[in-house]
Amino acid sequence: MDPSHLSPLPADIDALESDDWLAEFHKVWPSEPVVIRNLMQKEPMRFKGMPQALTHEHLVETYNDTMIAAFTHMTKDKSAIELEFKDYIARIKANPEEKLYARAIPDIHNMILDRIDDKWLVDEVLGSKYTRKMSEAFMDGGKLPMFFVGTNYSFSQAHCDFGTSTFMMIEGQKRWVFYAPDQSPLMFPYGQKRNVAFNAGLDVFFPADERKLFRDNAKGYEVTVNPGDVMFFPSMWWHGVQNIGDLTVGIDLPLVDTVGSWGRNAPFTLATFANPKLAMAVVEAMLTGQSFRDVFFDGYLLDKDEMKKKQAELDAKLNVDVASKVAAAAAAPASTNP
Repeated sequence: MDPSHLSPLPADIDALESDDWLAEFHKVWPSEPVVIRNLMQKEPMRFKGMPQALTHEHLVETYNDTMIAAFTHMTKDKSAIELEFKDYIARIKANPEEKLYARAIPDIHNMILDRIDDKWLVDEVLGSKYTRKMSEAFMDGGKLPMFFVGTNYSFSQAHCDFGTSTFMMIEGQKRWVFYAPDQSPLMFPYGQKRNVAFNAGLDVFFPADERKLFRDNAKGYEVTVNPGDVMFFPSMWWHGVQNIGDLTVGIDLPLVDTVGSWGRNAPFTLATFANPKLAMAVVEAMLTGQSFRDVFFDGYLLDKDEMKKKQAELDAKLNVDVASKVAAAAAAPASTNP
């Protein structure tokens, strides 16, 4: 990647070294993204047993045959299939190069909410008590946190939306790139289904030559987060993510931030909340007992027949890849001890 338009994230605070990390945080927030290093170690009573208690091994034990959604394409929104969590982990371990990415797995087993002090995080750290209450009204039974589980072959296309996020790194690393809302004209933006979010019409990690406007003018930040770090970023900031490591686990605590979104990007906020199709989908979800997350994923899951076809393709590819590795291992000369 050409890093010439990226600078290190300015607000990079180590909670273990700071005399008052919260005061330093509030000097910057909510103007721009902030990473608090080692926050889970600094505040162990707020993050009970984390990050060690929520690694992928623990998730497999609890989620096991729970059905999750995994994206099969990193830049196509409508590409997600459903499969059991244990099968997802088995797949990405058997063939790490297979581009599968499980995003926004709901905390249906309370693995996160039993450990984090979410009210402290939102009400005291972010100062968003009323935003939390509104967000809980839309999410799965009031449960805001969600897991993201991937490999170093999976990434998230740069996008922005009306959600303010607190992202907790559990296992592996994630490289984040951020662009301020005023960079939106350079991102070649287009709306996802019902304008629930907006994608960048280019690869921010490897921008093509024809995206000269972006290459010559965009200015962004980059930062890599490690287990125990917590990343905070405001709504309507463009963000893209590269996973680093054989297997990565992170947790997002999203908040619906209408007021902040309006101040940062009024046109996009209007395009979202004035979209009649979105309003109708939200009302229908509320009447049928669904959540706002279900409204989002309605535009991500493949249709039933397409999903079966994609699952068959992935099964065939996995069998071929595994067979090739077994054959290569058998053909390799046996090692001898000196």
